[in-house]
Amino acid sequence: NLGAAEGLCFPGSHWDALNCLVAGMPEMRGLFVEGNPSTNLMRNLAPKSKTVDVVYTYVFPHNITLFLEMRGLLHSSEIDIIKIDVDGYEYFLMESILTAGYRPKFLHVEPIMFLPPFVDTVGYAQPVGNNFGNVMVSVGALGRLAKNHGYAPFLVDMDHVMFIREDLEKAFVGSDWSRSTDLESHWLLGHACNPITRFAHCADFWLATLGIDSGALSDSSVPMPERRALVSTFWRNQIGTGRSCYYVCPKAGIEWAWMQTYANLTKLKQKK
Repeated sequence: NLGAAEGLCFPGSHWDALNCLVAGMPEMRGLFVEGNPSTNLMRNLAPKSKTVDVVYTYVFPHNITLFLEMRGLLHSSEIDIIKIDVDGYEYFLMESILTAGYRPKFLHVEPIMFLPPFVDTVGYAQPVGNNFGNVMVSVGALGRLAKNHGYAPFLVDMDHVMFIREDLEKAFVGSDWSRSTDLESHWLLGHACNPITRFAHCADFWLATLGIDSGALSDSSVPMPERRALVSTFWRNQIGTGRSCYYVCPKAGIEWAWMQTYANLTKLKQKK
């Protein structure tokens, strides 16, 4: 888990696939890495599992494979899943890991989700703000990188994309569903058409992009040349304004939507 943050598992900004696995499978072995030593990662994970290794350090594309080898994880090791969420250079970490010959069963990454898969951009390669690298990795760029290394799209949600190793894909799902669903279809179902997406489109979203309607980016009735031109304007406007599209919305926005959804599911489970 590269970017384990607080080690928490609940809806919203603290949702983390691998932290949630530890909560449900305390016997799971894993390496949890976080660059910010002020987080409560160790304290939050310790009561849940005695088989996870917590390391406070920053990892980079140039040293990630050495870091893994020093902890006994060779490129030939059987790894179930690698999750990358470092708020900056996910693409380059994933590229270094795969190029070194690591073949985890699953890859779970956080790219820029509101850019459609037909956009293939890696963006900045220099430090930006408090980040150490690029902050513009599109889901399309990750899809290309994954495909070149033998991975297929498996799942897309509001903020993440997950890939499965192609040799495991059919056996895992038990059908051709995943193989017959391309990355754009996954993106439409999991992100663009996700009901919670609309909560993210608050006033700041419009200010950040100077009024661009992001719904047109996923509208197949809009000719592709127009969609590509709209993406260029969309991204140019956001860079020009220097404002974020997400995470600055009011509390009644996306975070509230996640919490309400979680609360409703919990009630349904209790009734059953």
